[in-house]
Amino acid sequence: MCVLVREYERNLRKYLRHKHQYSNKSERDRKNRVLKFLRFCCSRGIKDIRNIIQTDYDSFMQYLSEIGYSIETRRKYRLALREFFSRAHLNINVNVQKSVKREKFKKFERLKEILKDCDIEQYKDEILQIL
Repeated sequence: MCVLVREYERNLRKYLRHKHQYSNKSERDRKNRVLKFLRFCCSRGIKDIRNIIQTDYDSFMQYLSEIGYSIETRRKYRLALREFFSRAHLNINVNVQKSVKREKFKKFERLKEILKDCDIEQYKDEILQIL
């Protein structure tokens, strides 16, 4: 088993606060998102939580995108990891709103390219809402 995972599970409440308003499934999902990130870090040779840096997080989010995770799923990962980084006192920047907005805009630009013969600029706000 990965050293990072053992450390995380041994000190779970230090790294991920229990939220009473969440269901057991939501709590488990949050925990599993962080575990998936830690396993990713282990595969990169990281042996201590304090050694996780911004590029590890950025690479992980890129990996999730490449394997086809949706914008909403990646948003949930960002939320769980932002809390983990904060509680672990890691200096890693996670901007959930900006990232989601940027990803939706990329989708919009791709859609615009596909539909370039149509005048979709007039529907830009509605399309971004759907995405």
